[in-house]
Amino acid sequence: MARLAILTASLLVLLTPAPGRAFFHVSHISEVMSGVNGDPTVQYVEIRMNSSFPQNAVGNTRLTAFSCDGTTSSVLLFVPSSVTSGGLDVRWIMATTNFAAVAGITPDFTWDPTSAGSIDPTCGMVCWGAPGLLPPDPGTWVATDQNNYVDCVGYGGYTGVAKTSTHDMTPTSGTPTSLPPGNGTMSLTRVGFTGDNDADFALAAPTPTNNGGATGLGGGTTTTTTTPGGSTTSTTTAPGGGCTDVAACRTALAAALPSKGSASSGRSRKVAGKLSKLDTAAGKALDRAASLSGKKHAKQDKKARAALVKLLAVAITADKAGTLGVPLTPIQNAVDVLLAQIP
Repeated sequence: MARLAILTASLLVLLTPAPGRAFFHVSHISEVMSGVNGDPTVQYVEIRMNSSFPQNAVGNTRLTAFSCDGTTSSVLLFVPSSVTSGGLDVRWIMATTNFAAVAGITPDFTWDPTSAGSIDPTCGMVCWGAPGLLPPDPGTWVATDQNNYVDCVGYGGYTGVAKTSTHDMTPTSGTPTSLPPGNGTMSLTRVGFTGDNDADFALAAPTPTNNGGATGLGGGTTTTTTTPGGSTTSTTTAPGGGCTDVAACRTALAAALPSKGSASSGRSRKVAGKLSKLDTAAGKALDRAASLSGKKHAKQDKKARAALVKLLAVAITADKAGTLGVPLTPIQNAVDVLLAQIP
């Protein structure tokens, strides 16, 4: 028994992160965009952290683009260093060298598409990461093996090899989405975590956010007004019906959802009812969170986020099946902004 206790204690010491130490593997690709406002060379990939424990030791990870059939690939970027900030939902960006001028924010890392290659705007797969708990020397692992990466996103009907590994709690890629990596105005955005790209991604208003918390492109439109006296004021309008806080975004989402009374078929009525229930569940969780603090508050926020993510997934599926009955984009935009507002 004593030997067992000693062994258990030893394992705990080995498995417990040292103070100040950070990892990288509990993260995912949250947005991909190839081409912005008619310029196909403006591209970015956003990574979002999934853990409150810092996931910012990203130096030595790779960003790799695979061809439509997966037979060829290009390492777009060897990430040279860690990012500064880490924590749940903290993001960072890898982008082409001309991204900053268009997006209005500075990406955390850049690659030159003329020399390193680019993300094919029609079809392919984008992978980011490295094997292991901490990124090993890039020369010790094979970049052409999708299973060596933290996350991969197949798009545009990609026909090559999918990522099937689930090491370090990372998702599989499953069936590629038929959607492109953005359409010039919207980005390919993660809306779920089922381990299947077709179900987990949709086109939505782009919100590329760097590690400093600055958001560019569709993350908000800033209007500057100059008074006759020469003073100026700036107003920022977020995507999603112009809502800028939780209350306004909840109203915008409710207005965008289909009504059971106006549904054209039984299937559409069923979809409308399901969306209404999920909207109600998210609202109740947010109302409870407002009166709580600490872990209890965080628990209700988590419930609200889960309901919103599921709501968007149901809406996307219904839109593809022709049973949504209302435009999808206002729902996507309202959910995007709500998720960004919830801690």
